[in-house]
Amino acid sequence: MFNNDECVNLYIVYLKTKNLSSKTIVKRKSTLKRYLFFVKRVYINKNQKREYLEYLLLACKKNTVMSYVIDLRNFYDVLINFYDFKLENHFKEINMKTGFRNVEFFYKEEIEKILLDMEQSKNVTMFQRFIFELWLFVKCCG
Repeated sequence: MFNNDECVNLYIVYLKTKNLSSKTIVKRKSTLKRYLFFVKRVYINKNQKREYLEYLLLACKKNTVMSYVIDLRNFYDVLINFYDFKLENHFKEINMKTGFRNVEFFYKEEIEKILLDMEQSKNVTMFQRFIFELWLFVKCCG
């Protein structure tokens, strides 16, 4: 299992590459710490959920870019049902019930639109937003 401090430090390095203010970095660092704690407490017995988070964080650590990206049309279903993910072949393939397709890139405007939709939607929890941001972090690591 990943050490939470390792994850946080890695995330800070990533944030610094985005030229964010120190205040913003501290705020996002706090958010990440809270959610890592939340995941540890709430999902301790949910092996697939923990496995998926570990997969994302390992991808970050190994500077690996995921080959699958989220289909915008199924984005909310992916987040709500992400416990259905089954990880196989380490970084080579992700098999899941809904929501992914293989495409080469995300447009910046699409990412911004998703984040805006998530902020405005009452159906999207902070945890789901965090999962998307963590996924985006992995995607940008390459």
